[in-house]
Amino acid sequence: MMAFSSFSSNGLAFLLLLAVALVDSARGCVFYAGGKDGWVLNPSESYGHWAERNRFQVNDSIVFKYKKGEDSVLVVAEQDFDSCDVSNPIRKLNGGDSRFVFERSGPFFFVSGAPGRCERGQKLAVVVMVVRRPCWPPISAPRSCLRPLLLRHLDGHLSIRLCFLRR
Repeated sequence: MMAFSSFSSNGLAFLLLLAVALVDSARGCVFYAGGKDGWVLNPSESYGHWAERNRFQVNDSIVFKYKKGEDSVLVVAEQDFDSCDVSNPIRKLNGGDSRFVFERSGPFFFVSGAPGRCERGQKLAVVVMVVRRPCWPPISAPRSCLRPLLLRHLDGHLSIRLCFLRR
């Protein structure tokens, strides 16, 4: 019985931690394109450097902060990113502070939809890391173990007894 209660509380704690980790990974992190400057023509840190120092994962999102009507964000193919061709975007974000969720791993390419801004450097390439399952070490619990048991006696004193438990 003691082995079962010990296992069930440890097992419950493990399952709770696993559930929290899964929920957290499903939610993802939120990044702000360009950091504190937002989606602007000349940020204090280049978009390339900003993207290199961050680690993006599936389910993370990126927020582009800009004024509605003054700019937009276009998700484009790599060749359109390289040439600043804005004529055939994969997706257009134009509602002001726009959020894009990374639903897969791999490269993503963003350019400004305002005329001439991509050519002047307002573009961002992001690489989302491959999803990896956690590498958990194999659990190799012994078939039996000694477990200390704290006992309180009727006269109030305490003693410790080692109990031999089978798993």
